[in-house]
Amino acid sequence: MNTKISTLLLKNKNWASEKVSKDSSYFTKLLQQRKPSVFWIGCCDARVIPSEIISSSLSDIFMHTNIANQVNSNDTNLIAALTFAVNTLKVEHIVVCGHTDCRGVQAAMDNNSCEVLKDWLRPLQNLYKKNNSLDTTAFSELNIKNQVKKVQQHTLLQNHKNPPQVHGWIFQIETGTIKALC
Repeated sequence: MNTKISTLLLKNKNWASEKVSKDSSYFTKLLQQRKPSVFWIGCCDARVIPSEIISSSLSDIFMHTNIANQVNSNDTNLIAALTFAVNTLKVEHIVVCGHTDCRGVQAAMDNNSCEVLKDWLRPLQNLYKKNNSLDTTAFSELNIKNQVKKVQQHTLLQNHKNPPQVHGWIFQIETGTIKALC
């Protein structure tokens, strides 16, 4: 087996052992906790793990990630997750969380990606064309606000009697803190 993969599996065993040493019923409790209060739409960058950056239990958040935390009504994966979060899990909050130093945002700004990535980032590239004086962080913030609007305007939330509150956050990698944008 590849050394890197073996190391990852070993780290998982160590993590699980550490959890059990602190709380012998940790995983039993985790099995019983199935009521997340937050649906998280975030970037798939491994530096931005929701349970880590907000110090929450693994069961507190139901999450969906993609490149540059995009909300696209044609993305059946996102729409299915959103529908499940709102209708089945009955989450109270939806958080769209981007981050500084986002390579997906930078790729949209640079407009020099492969075709598949260009297709994914096209809405973000179009937004940048209208706001091309912004630096990467300011554009990341604008992107988050734009994705929040898309969630709020989705028919699922528009037609819901008691829709979850929608929030836009940016995780500032350089400080480890979250800034609430909306």
